[in-house]
Amino acid sequence: MNWEAIAAIGQIIGAIAVVATLFYLAVEIRQNSRIVEENSRQLRLGEVDATLQSFARYRALLAEPELADIYRRGSADFAVLSETEKIQFNAILDEYVLSYWALFHRLNEQAYDKSDWQAHLSALSKVLTQPGITVWWNERKSSLPAKFVASIDNYLAEQQAT
Repeated sequence: MNWEAIAAIGQIIGAIAVVATLFYLAVEIRQNSRIVEENSRQLRLGEVDATLQSFARYRALLAEPELADIYRRGSADFAVLSETEKIQFNAILDEYVLSYWALFHRLNEQAYDKSDWQAHLSALSKVLTQPGITVWWNERKSSLPAKFVASIDNYLAEQQAT
């Protein structure tokens, strides 16, 4: 056997090794893609669950008859509430609006679907446009992240313009 034949055999073995390596990498990439897709799906489901839990705390507050009455009266006219009732009203609405802030944050992290956000904004605008809650929002929004407040205010302005 001469050196040319040995070199040819070496090239054939090298080519087979390259093809085998490429095949192995293709299988690994496909497997990794499936794992990434499943992790993304699990993350989205976890975000939905976190959202539901967040709004459940708000609903639990309103399940208390005294707090529900404060919410009802404060929604119509924030000024009629006593100082203690205003604190309770603030707590109820803080819980509600912070749930939306969490959604907004998830949206910006691309962990929440934009079309779902639009549906939530519609519900939020119905709450924030109640007379007493509008007063509350204008007083309290300075304590919230500016990008979130701007997004909500822009949406409310768009809704009023239509």
